[in-house]
Amino acid sequence: YDGNYSRFLELKKARMDAWNAAYNAQEKKIKAERQWINKFKAKQPDAVKQRQAKLEKFMKSDEFVQKPPFTGKPFRFRFPDAPRLSPEVA
Repeated sequence: YDGNYSRFLELKKARMDAWNAAYNAQEKKIKAERQWINKFKAKQPDAVKQRQAKLEKFMKSDEFVQKPPFTGKPFRFRFPDAPRLSPEVA
């Protein structure tokens, strides 16, 4: 990367936003395709088989966008204070 850490964070955020947008658009497309398949299952079984095969082929292809990692709040571990030890024996 050229630039400082702030520039890296900007680029990372832009890259993650683009990844999320591509994933959401893909999920919307897959959902519409599955709705069409369920709607025409009885009326057009041949067309449904073709669409299912096309959908499965797409999901196995390199064009399929994997779900982006969750980038919400980081984990915070909180440990309770340890109990006091017994007084030293002299």
